[in-house]
Amino acid sequence: MTTNYNIHQDRIIGKIILTGKIKNTSPLLIGNGKGGEMADIEVILLESKPYIPSSSLAGALRSKWDKEKAGVTFTLTEEAFWGTKNTSSKKSYQSHYILSDLISIDSSKIVIRDGVSIDIKTGVSIKGAKYDYQIVEPGATFEFQLEATLRHGLKDDEVENIVRWIAITLNDDNFRIGALTSTGFGKFILEDCKAYKFTFPEKANDWLDYLKGVDPKAPLFELKDLEKSKLLIENFHITADFQIKSALITGSYGIASSEPDKIHLTSNKIPILSGKAIKGAIRHRASKILDTLLPNEEKTIHCLLDQLFGWVNNNNDDDIKLEKVKYYKAKAIKSRIKIEETELGDSVKSMTQDRIKIDRFTGGVMQGAKFESQPVWKNNHSTFKISISILEYEIWEASLMLYILKDLWTGDLTIGGEKNIGRGVLIGKKAILKFDNLEIELESGLNNTILENLKDIEKFNINLQQELKNLKTIYDS
Repeated sequence: MTTNYNIHQDRIIGKIILTGKIKNTSPLLIGNGKGGEMADIEVILLESKPYIPSSSLAGALRSKWDKEKAGVTFTLTEEAFWGTKNTSSKKSYQSHYILSDLISIDSSKIVIRDGVSIDIKTGVSIKGAKYDYQIVEPGATFEFQLEATLRHGLKDDEVENIVRWIAITLNDDNFRIGALTSTGFGKFILEDCKAYKFTFPEKANDWLDYLKGVDPKAPLFELKDLEKSKLLIENFHITADFQIKSALITGSYGIASSEPDKIHLTSNKIPILSGKAIKGAIRHRASKILDTLLPNEEKTIHCLLDQLFGWVNNNNDDDIKLEKVKYYKAKAIKSRIKIEETELGDSVKSMTQDRIKIDRFTGGVMQGAKFESQPVWKNNHSTFKISISILEYEIWEASLMLYILKDLWTGDLTIGGEKNIGRGVLIGKKAILKFDNLEIELESGLNNTILENLKDIEKFNINLQQELKNLKTIYDS
């Protein structure tokens, strides 16, 4: 298709370069699209090094820009910068920026984690649903470079503003790349970030020197000069401090012969509480709460949970999933709840415990059934944080999270494995709620009255059960 540029408008009048280093501060998983000998899901590699394909980063940036500009018509410069999605329109534009692949520049550590699908009704693992996946441990550093083209027919200041927005977004806690982002993966910080502008013909020689490897002297801007983006007001956030009552284990299996059969999950040798473990426990408890409030309404409960926690149809032969595809008009729904992975630090210590399996009929030890378990145990009075966010939340969803927070706070909702012997019980110490530019702090000692402390906030003075009944009517129709 021919565009309506004339020669004058099409003339290149400059370049803007944005450079820096991106470091992942949480695990990263960008899969190669197939399983292998090492794991069911393997990290994509380039010359044995993990890397982030520019298409993955460009897609994530475009998606966030579209979301923030929802309902607003793009200017000519914005459409030309990002590129036209609808190429059947009268005018179409190739994107005016080039993003290089992000290749790891250090000795990035790749490890394997275990995963398992849990039955939402029973809370136990589904037979045959165990899998493993590779991740890039936090601390990997990737070179970043973006080149934007300036043309006579576009507005320089608008291009500069988009480049500034990209720099801020890459350092935004809410921006993630790759898979499992709702469980804390794919978080980055941008370091040594600088932007340079070369206008032609005035700075053509500087541009040629830059291409030869000469660093420009006067940056257009540095990241430290930019204001960080603010949280969206429609987000609901809970940040809570907890202690372990006795012990906790989120399963990983020993690899070396000297290691116990089952050990607590670590990242860079530091014990962690994974977002997947927290999210799984929360979803199961949310299902039980909704089942109590909406008895015999399994379809409605599934719809509510899918809209909040996400859903994907990975089995087209399942009649229930086919019905959902027809109802949702999509094969997948992105999770709107985000739970961060957290380091337990010095609040815990690892200790191995020998265990045996007992024959329930004789009361004797079953032959060959000895195994070792290495949970983490409470070490001191230090606390660790659990962070839960809901993007574009509904009031009933926030209310549901408060009930779940109460259950975590009082030890009624446990995390991880070996719950039958007292593992995974938490003690709430402090919680901060943020929503609609409000901030509420809840201190330890509230226990069962944690919900009553919100009674003065009109927004949460609702009958959750009535709200859910109204939603049921909508889904039934």
